[in-house]
Amino acid sequence: MRLVLRFMKPYRPLLALTIALMAIDVVGALLVPTLAARLLNEGAAAMTMRTMATTAMWMVAASLVACACAIGAGYCCSRLFARAAKDMRDAIYAKSLNLSVFDFRQFGTASMVTRTMSDVVNI
Repeated sequence: MRLVLRFMKPYRPLLALTIALMAIDVVGALLVPTLAARLLNEGAAAMTMRTMATTAMWMVAASLVACACAIGAGYCCSRLFARAAKDMRDAIYAKSLNLSVFDFRQFGTASMVTRTMSDVVNI
């Protein structure tokens, strides 16, 4: 985990934005059923039409905000991990340049290239 966090350090603002957008998405997703329960519980009793319409509008607003934040979080998350993966691949490549010819013969060039790409994708 420390290794991954080391590569995330330069992108702290993007990481914070991603976490904030995800949190807003979760709050919005949890707010919609809460408002629906309120609408059903109080609507059966003696809720006015205006209050029901207001609650319904709050549900629509919460779902739109949650949807926008989910899309934004997905976009920020993909940008964040694409940049971190690029940095990881660059670090692995720089480290492989320090290997000796004997190490390359032992591992094989194809194996080194495959490991460089697939390990970062798996992380």
